[in-house]
Amino acid sequence: MGTQETNRLKDLRSKFLQMTSPQEFGQERKENVTIISRNVPPMLARADASFLVLTDLLRNIPPEKCTEPDYSRFHALANEAYTMAKDADLLTKADHIQADFSDLTGSLSFLCRHLKVLQAAAEAKNSSCDLKVGICAGLPPGPETQCCFYHSISEQILRNLQSALAKLCPAFQEKRQLFLESLTKSDMDRFARAHEEFMADCKKRMDGSLS
Repeated sequence: MGTQETNRLKDLRSKFLQMTSPQEFGQERKENVTIISRNVPPMLARADASFLVLTDLLRNIPPEKCTEPDYSRFHALANEAYTMAKDADLLTKADHIQADFSDLTGSLSFLCRHLKVLQAAAEAKNSSCDLKVGICAGLPPGPETQCCFYHSISEQILRNLQSALAKLCPAFQEKRQLFLESLTKSDMDRFARAHEEFMADCKKRMDGSLS
């Protein structure tokens, strides 16, 4: 385990050691599972809820209506969810628990990368200080031309992302169902309660999008 992961694990321990829970996480585990890893189900619930809310929103929004503040909100939520999923994975590894979150972390990483590009393109659309990209693309210099260029780019990137999500989401749902079926009853109860709360919170945070 690298220095960065070790430091993150120490930080997580300081946050979670004060929490108590009767549940243990995962079907395959060692006998003395720590309190820390017992908090993994609600962590995964938060990451999963964020992914479901974001992908549902992104698959249905008109590309021409999305703005830089929208992409900023999307990207921030995706980053939070990805960090939460990675932390959950780190905690289970620290307890030597056999659990595979690669589908969730991989899907969130994919989402983060694309939303970062979309956010950058939307930000560039509102700036007239750098015309190099537009000029290299054969467009005449000028704020109006640049704005049009980046607007077209961001729309096309979102359309490409929507096409990718149309394939990714059904595959993710299939793997997600298998993962949920592997949980113990107590873990599933904790996951479900936390998931309901985080779904409501994520939807509330996204309410300002596309306004």
